[in-house]
Amino acid sequence: MPRPCPLPPPLLGQPFTIKQAKAAGLTRRRARAQGLASPCHGVRIPASADLTLLVRARSLALATGAVASHLTAAALWGFPLPRCFETHEVVHLTCRRGGRAVRRKDVCGHQSVLLPDEIIEGRYVACTSPLRTWFDLAGVLGMLDLVIAGDFLLRRRNPLSTLAALDTFLATKEGRPGYRKAMKARALIRADTDSPKETELRLLLVGPVCPNRPSTCRCSMKPGAGSRTRTCPMKSSRSPSSTTAATTPPLPNGEATYSETRTRAGSAGSWWS
Repeated sequence: MPRPCPLPPPLLGQPFTIKQAKAAGLTRRRARAQGLASPCHGVRIPASADLTLLVRARSLALATGAVASHLTAAALWGFPLPRCFETHEVVHLTCRRGGRAVRRKDVCGHQSVLLPDEIIEGRYVACTSPLRTWFDLAGVLGMLDLVIAGDFLLRRRNPLSTLAALDTFLATKEGRPGYRKAMKARALIRADTDSPKETELRLLLVGPVCPNRPSTCRCSMKPGAGSRTRTCPMKSSRSPSSTTAATTPPLPNGEATYSETRTRAGSAGSWWS
């Protein structure tokens, strides 16, 4: 059996749509060859490529035109997240203005208004801005983890934003879902921190903060012929593509509240530059 012809340079090592393949001169038969995999409908990728979170998010964004958001955007920016969200089995996407929430397998689709300055058009995938990402996390994370994420946003080295920018941003979100919780977290956020552990220690000293971590999220799934929204459990098993830097000591209730596990796709600059 003859070997398939090599892919054109623009298509090497990255997801591409069937339309892009056709424009690059690939035949329909070549796009279905065994050397290519389909991470989602209408998208192809070399079968040897690792299906990292970045690759999956880029593939789905190519197919839908949506923006990576919520937990997916948080992972790409490198936010520290609780262990129950480490696997990233579900990709979170928010539709652009005028679009409808994405309904696909292993996708949690969101429909909300994204302003132009709340979308970062990266080299590989469009993602919500750091400030918008943190604000969206108010509907997902408990108070303690939201404050830890906020401190990371304003960390001492390579901060993603400033206190002034955060206050200006929050002033435009009054009345939106998550606003009250975000304002409560804002009162506890401090700039120039060095690690999530430092944040947790400070919160333990100033007073109790209830972790209140949810174990489920509302995910737009496509289980069969019909599309519907259902609750999707977030498993606590560790993702193979993650490496552990450190974990926190247990709180008085005996539970560790977070880990500094980072997904490879979440290293700063790996998706947008």
